[in-house]
Amino acid sequence: MNTAQNRIDRSVNSLTKTIAMKHLNTLPSIPAEVTFTDLTLRQFSAACRSTMAQLKSKLVSRLSAEFGNIETRLIRQAVNEADALAALTIVPHLLLPSLAEEKVQNLHEWSVRQRAFLQRPVLGLAV
Repeated sequence: MNTAQNRIDRSVNSLTKTIAMKHLNTLPSIPAEVTFTDLTLRQFSAACRSTMAQLKSKLVSRLSAEFGNIETRLIRQAVNEADALAALTIVPHLLLPSLAEEKVQNLHEWSVRQRAFLQRPVLGLAV
């Protein structure tokens, strides 16, 4: 019985290898390294680009009103950075608002820290 079992095992192993080799030649070639940027759309339609530009403009307006103490050019830069990050995903239009808000919030916190640092009294040295 042991010999019969060995023959069956060898037969199954041989058959499995043969099938695997046949299918190996038919598999599509996959690049060795796939990145997130490989999954994104390469080109947007004109309507989609226009909608994204309108979204960015509305975000700059809303965030400028919400964070009045930050210059508009800095908010626009933060929104552009958020847009660049969102563009690396499959759904940039969904992530852009939250990424932009997070970037501007970080900018606001940085601005508050800078103001606090610059307004500290300077100790003079006695000579």
